Amino acid sequence: MVFADLCAGRFPNTHENGWRTRDGGRRLIAWANAARVDAVGAVAYVIASGIDVTERRAAEADARTRAAQLALLTAQLLRRRQYGLGLRDRLPQLCAPHDVIATS
Repeated sequence: MVFADLCAGRFPNTHENGWRTRDGGRRLIAWANAARVDAVGAVAYVIASGIDVTERRAAEADARTRAAQLALLTAQLLRRRQYGLGLRDRLPQLCAPHDVIATS
């Protein structure tokens, strides 16, 4: 698909795909592709540059997860704060002396 796009004159383009390393590991490569055309406009050369973005994508995913966790914790803290403020406002009436009926 990417090569067909280049041959059809749709360049530059970018994409990412996985590569397997010699030791069986997986890496994510971000590709930037361009083509050089000849005098009649036909693709003469394809130029591709790839950068290993495996750690970057993992760090981005981790940052998204941590941001979601932080948002959840913040919401929980705000709810607890509101509950605490409600108790503070009701404290005088909760602690007010009650009428005691003396029985003998």
